[in-house]
Amino acid sequence: MINSYYEQGILNYFQIVNNNLKIFNKIQNKYLSEIQSFIKENLRDKYDISFGYYGAHFTGLDIEGSDLDILVLYNQKDKNNNLNFRDELFNMIKHKNPFYCPFKLPDDADLSLIVLNIDIYDEIKYDTIFNPFNYIDFAEISKLKVDLFYNNNEENLKYYKKVVEFVKNAVNSYPQIKPVILFIKRYIKNIRMNKVFKGGISSYSIFLIVLNAVKSLELYTKKTEIGISQLLFYVLHKFSVFDFQVYGIDMDNYDYRLKEENLEENLYILDPINGKNVAMGKCKGGK
Repeated sequence: MINSYYEQGILNYFQIVNNNLKIFNKIQNKYLSEIQSFIKENLRDKYDISFGYYGAHFTGLDIEGSDLDILVLYNQKDKNNNLNFRDELFNMIKHKNPFYCPFKLPDDADLSLIVLNIDIYDEIKYDTIFNPFNYIDFAEISKLKVDLFYNNNEENLKYYKKVVEFVKNAVNSYPQIKPVILFIKRYIKNIRMNKVFKGGISSYSIFLIVLNAVKSLELYTKKTEIGISQLLFYVLHKFSVFDFQVYGIDMDNYDYRLKEENLEENLYILDPINGKNVAMGKCKGGK
């Protein structure tokens, strides 16, 4: 139930974000299909290719301009040939790029990742659903960033499937966390803290923080229905005074715990799927 002026405002904003996402998601799905077809068609003679999906687009927690994250799982058909999938994939995109878009390998050579930046301006500029009340900066959605993460380890595929399923189940159980997550993601993006490899925080980390908060509120208030505005204010208050240098977020007990000594990461969030730190060690935490 709507029990406050603030809650109504959050829901109104949430509705605007949903309306703007309809066209953006349609474009994302179009390129998802085209990219998969392009990779399979050009590499099918040398590799068995399958795809996995992770990130906000596939959990339903994306905002306008969210990245499209695709896992390319490959197995070489002829084990006697000395092939390098990274080079094969990069050269294929370089010479046969059907998307006419800039692409790059990340600076860190250890990352199995190729990034595409597709210009979608012409595909959205005539649609009046975008920017109806100047809530959305049109420039933010003129590009579609696609992260192609390639790997030959099926355990990664299993992990991402578990994460997507876990997030979807949590949102179904606690629907109030979705508008709060989207609200926070929009704020994080506005202050340019959404790029993980540049010291930002991931969508999955934000999701775990909010899920931790709603579970904590249930435990401490003995209430089974936590309102949207109550949850948002609790998250903002709790983590504005949270000492990320000393404490980590414990998803087992839905509380916080002392970080291990000599732990370099500023932000520590225990991943309930694999028990590791999901914050990846580069987030600036509470700064």
